[in-house]
Amino acid sequence: MFVGTEFVGAGKEPHPAEALRVVNAMRECGALFSATGYFGNTLKIPPSLVIGGAMSTRSSGSWRGC
Repeated sequence: MFVGTEFVGAGKEPHPAEALRVVNAMRECGALFSATGYFGNTLKIPPSLVIGGAMSTRSSGSWRGC
Protein backbone atom coordinates (compact mmCIF):
# COMPACT_ATOMS: atom_id res chain seq x y z
CA MET A 1 0.00 0.00 0.00
CA PHE A 2 1.31 3.45 -0.93
CA VAL A 3 0.25 7.01 -0.22
CA GLY A 4 0.07 9.35 -3.21
CA THR A 5 0.20 13.13 -3.34
CA GLU A 6 -0.62 14.86 -6.61
CA PHE A 7 1.13 18.14 -7.48
CA VAL A 8 -0.89 20.60 -9.55
CA GLY A 9 -0.59 24.30 -10.37
CA ALA A 10 -3.08 27.08 -9.60
CA GLY A 11 -5.16 26.13 -12.65
CA LYS A 12 -5.12 22.41 -11.68
CA GLU A 13 -2.59 21.60 -14.42
CA PRO A 14 -0.09 18.80 -13.66
CA HIS A 15 3.11 20.04 -12.04
CA PRO A 16 5.74 17.28 -12.53
CA ALA A 17 8.68 19.66 -11.92
CA GLU A 18 7.50 20.29 -8.36
CA ALA A 19 7.01 16.57 -7.73
CA LEU A 20 10.56 15.91 -8.95
CA ARG A 21 11.91 18.72 -6.77
CA VAL A 22 10.31 17.10 -3.71
CA VAL A 23 11.61 13.63 -4.70
CA ASN A 24 15.18 14.98 -4.96
CA ALA A 25 14.92 16.96 -1.71
CA MET A 26 13.66 13.89 0.15
CA ARG A 27 16.45 11.77 -1.37
CA GLU A 28 18.99 14.18 0.16
CA CYS A 29 17.28 13.58 3.52
CA GLY A 30 17.56 9.81 3.08
CA ALA A 31 13.92 9.09 2.13
CA LEU A 32 13.23 7.30 -1.14
CA PHE A 33 10.03 8.56 -2.75
CA SER A 34 9.27 8.51 -6.45
CA ALA A 35 7.29 10.57 -8.95
CA THR A 36 4.76 8.51 -10.88
CA GLY A 37 1.49 8.73 -12.76
CA TYR A 38 0.55 9.65 -16.30
CA PHE A 39 2.05 13.14 -16.02
CA GLY A 40 4.77 12.28 -13.47
CA ASN A 41 3.22 14.70 -10.99
CA THR A 42 2.16 12.23 -8.31
CA LEU A 43 4.50 11.60 -5.39
CA LYS A 44 4.46 7.91 -4.41
CA ILE A 45 5.24 7.47 -0.73
CA PRO A 46 6.00 3.88 0.34
CA PRO A 47 5.07 2.58 3.79
CA SER A 48 7.71 2.45 6.50
CA LEU A 49 9.57 -0.80 6.96
CA VAL A 50 10.25 -1.46 10.61
CA ILE A 51 12.30 -4.46 11.64
CA GLY A 52 13.75 -5.47 14.97
CA GLY A 53 17.29 -6.34 15.96
CA ALA A 54 16.96 -10.13 15.50
CA MET A 55 15.58 -9.77 11.98
CA SER A 56 18.25 -7.25 11.11
CA THR A 57 21.04 -9.55 12.29
CA ARG A 58 19.58 -12.53 10.43
CA SER A 59 19.15 -10.53 7.21
CA SER A 60 22.64 -9.05 7.24
CA GLY A 61 24.09 -12.51 7.81
CA SER A 62 22.37 -13.87 4.71
CA TRP A 63 23.67 -10.97 2.58
CA ARG A 64 27.28 -11.80 3.35
CA GLY A 65 27.16 -14.71 0.92
CA CYS A 66 26.07 -12.55 -2.01
